Amino acid sequence: MRFFIPNFKKSLFILLVITCALTHFVSFAQVNIASANINKIIIRDGYGNLIGKGHTDYEVKLENNKWTSTQIERYSNSLDSKFDSTTNMHERKFVTCVNRLYVDRLLFALNHPVKTLQLQVLGITPRYLIDNADSLYKRPSASGPGQMAEFKKHITQQNINKGILQSTTTNWTDVASYCTIKIIGKTGDTTNIVSKMHSDFMFPWVVNKKQSVYNVAISKFCAAAVNNRYSNKYLLGGKSANEAVYDYVYNTYIKKPAKQ
Repeated sequence: MRFFIPNFKKSLFILLVITCALTHFVSFAQVNIASANINKIIIRDGYGNLIGKGHTDYEVKLENNKWTSTQIERYSNSLDSKFDSTTNMHERKFVTCVNRLYVDRLLFALNHPVKTLQLQVLGITPRYLIDNADSLYKRPSASGPGQMAEFKKHITQQNINKGILQSTTTNWTDVASYCTIKIIGKTGDTTNIVSKMHSDFMFPWVVNKKQSVYNVAISKFCAAAVNNRYSNKYLLGGKSANEAVYDYVYNTYIKKPAKQ
C-alpha cells in the first residue's frame, strides 16, 4: 500500500508565495498613515477653462507643534484682463495654520475609506436648511406670501438627498477643476490622492490611482489649507450644496411652468 507524503519544503514555499501575494495586495488596497511619520503634505489646487488655466501649490507641514500651510508656487495663464495674464511665482508665502483636527480626520479617512457616496455624512439636515432658508436662499419668487412656507414644507431628507446627489455628481464641461494631495513620509514613501471633478466636495477622490473614495474629510482638509482666491475652496468645502438642495426643491415644487 502506497501513501502520499507531501514535500514539506515545496509546501512551505507555496505558502510563502501566497502570503507575500496577499500582503502585496493588501498594501495596495489599504493606506496606513500616522501623523508622526509625515514629512510634509503637498497640495496642488488647479483649474482650467476657455480663457486660461492655473494652479497653486501648497506645503502643509508640522512646525513648532502647529500644522502650517505655505504657498510655494502659483502659476496662471489667462486671457481675461480681470485676472493675472501670466504669473509664475515660486516664493514661499505663509497662508494659514491648519487645525490639527483636519489633518487627523484626513488620515483617518485614508485609513478607513468610504467607497460609496454616503449623503448622511455631509451633515446637511432638514432642520438646518429650514431654519436658515430665509437668510440662505434669496430667490424672490420663493419668498412671496405663502411661498416660503410651501417651500420649507418640501425640505425633507429625501429631497435633500436628491439635491445633493445632483450637486456632487454633476461635472461641468466648460471648466475643469482638479486637486492633488501628495503625502510624503519621513522615509520617502508617498501616498497620492487626486480629484478632477468640478462638483461639490470634488467627489470622488482616487487614492494611488486604484481606489475611489468619498470621505468628506479629504475635501475639508484641502479647503482648510488653500487660499480664498484662485482656488477651488468653494467646491472643496461643499459651499454650494445647500443652494443645490434649495434649487432642487424650488424647481420641483415651487417654480411655475413658463407660459406657452
